[in-house]
Amino acid sequence: MRIFNIGLLILCMSFLMACSNQGVMNLQSKKLEGIDRLHIDHGSTPVHIESAEVDALEAFISMDSDNSDIVMAQKNKELKIQ
Repeated sequence: MRIFNIGLLILCMSFLMACSNQGVMNLQSKKLEGIDRLHIDHGSTPVHIESAEVDALEAFISMDSDNSDIVMAQKNKELKIQ
């Protein structure tokens, strides 16, 4: 029984350590006034999009590396997110 309890404790500790998020979140916001087209270049990273009636667009990325950054560039009537 004691070995079972120790095994269960190790399993629970492993699960809790795997659930921790130590990544960095980079949040940027851009006004959508005058924007007709949105281009999202995400590479192989999954993108989750939610639509809403808002005046600004917020984008964020949560990654483990320190050099992950979002670039929002506006040109004419297009907003490009990389």
